Amino acid sequence: MGTGDEGTQRDLRTKLSRVSGKELPPQAHSLDAAIERHRKWLTWAWEREATPEAYAGLADVYEHPDFVTRFDKAGEGFTTYLTTAMRSWAKRPESN
Repeated sequence: MGTGDEGTQRDLRTKLSRVSGKELPPQAHSLDAAIERHRKWLTWAWEREATPEAYAGLADVYEHPDFVTRFDKAGEGFTTYLTTAMRSWAKRPESN
């Protein structure tokens, strides 16, 4: 797992921004690998497990206007797409 926040965040934004607003809904299981990579990076960064509950809670934080401004640079509506994908992953039985 890489140690750089920007690299991991950029990889996630790149992967998800390619599909956001297209045919692939944010709940798609094909996004799981990218979401899981982000969650594992958070576990490293937080120095504790990023549980599904904590990960879904982070999605709430990402809806703050400061994050929306930052994340929507990847494309209009990207923050909503990202947070929906995060919450969807966290609700799946296999993530718990």
